[in-house]
Amino acid sequence: MSKKTEYKIFISWSGEHGKTIAKKLKQGIENDIFPGKVKCFVSDMNITCGEDWKNKINNVLKGAQFGIVCVTKDTVRSPWIHYEAGALAGNDILTIPLLFNCSEKAIQGTPLQDKQCVQFHDNDQPRDRFRSRDGVQFHDRVKFCKMISDINEELKLIDIDKTQLDEISKKAYVKLQRDFKKVFGKLKGEGFYNTEYIYPKEISTIKRNTVFVSAPMSTLSTDDYQLQRKELKEIVGALSTIGFSEVTCPAAEIEDKSHFEGKDVAVKNNFRKLKQVDSFVLIVDKPRPSSSFVELGYAIALCKKTVIFYKKSLPYLIKNAGDNIPHVRVRQYSTFADLKKEILSNKMLLFSEDNNE
Repeated sequence: MSKKTEYKIFISWSGEHGKTIAKKLKQGIENDIFPGKVKCFVSDMNITCGEDWKNKINNVLKGAQFGIVCVTKDTVRSPWIHYEAGALAGNDILTIPLLFNCSEKAIQGTPLQDKQCVQFHDNDQPRDRFRSRDGVQFHDRVKFCKMISDINEELKLIDIDKTQLDEISKKAYVKLQRDFKKVFGKLKGEGFYNTEYIYPKEISTIKRNTVFVSAPMSTLSTDDYQLQRKELKEIVGALSTIGFSEVTCPAAEIEDKSHFEGKDVAVKNNFRKLKQVDSFVLIVDKPRPSSSFVELGYAIALCKKTVIFYKKSLPYLIKNAGDNIPHVRVRQYSTFADLKKEILSNKMLLFSEDNNE
């Protein structure tokens, strides 16, 4: 039977920077601010080898009374951070996001957006100020001290007045600044982008088990176009057979070149569909100028599970992409019948990162 644990403060983290911050924060709270009075849970430090981590976390949550979520700009949209934040909320645990060189705007649209945040910067400059109801301006260190005061009030750890506790908190804050110096240096030197800003901006979800199929077709003769369209329809059928719930292949859907969409419409529709799928297939019978290679670059950049089939040759970088990019496969084929057989025999394993031989 599961039981409550001795940990009263649950510290959530994700990523290498987050792990370093969580460990240092645990030490600061346990040793410098509330020595001998409270224990903080940090998964990397407090789960032994072989222990069921999920049960351990659930048991800790049953006894925890306060949660701190360490957020850096590289983990602001981490699924793990959101999972633990949701678990803390589900257990009705008072939770504060502690932001490290990360603005409050960055957590908009996440489960943390409605939480009162505390910002922690690498120096005690009054950046990102806010104004309280009584008109007094506070900065990062004061909000950190308020967080410590809230912890003490919630857990009843030490019986001292606010002024004394604030002095202890300020000293701990300065020490943590020194401890976090290397992490802040790395964070400043790294840039991170939000995939929500990749065109088209309004698309932010992915449909599982869906695939977009692209093939250079615009320069084909009328007869060759019809022949390849017929073969592409068979490939679409094969992809459906192995488990894709939705297969999008504009070339197979357009009857002939006279029915091609205008360039602006094609760009809008194709990129909208491509951003929503989780897999991408490119079929190249022979190299020729084509927007299909633009779609390939887009798919690789968005980490779509990508399989490239080619008949004769490919540009060097594309041909060698499968050796260097985990989510890309490159396969040569001789006929469409062989290509279809390759799909049907390998099934969804063809789109697995473990199958890159």
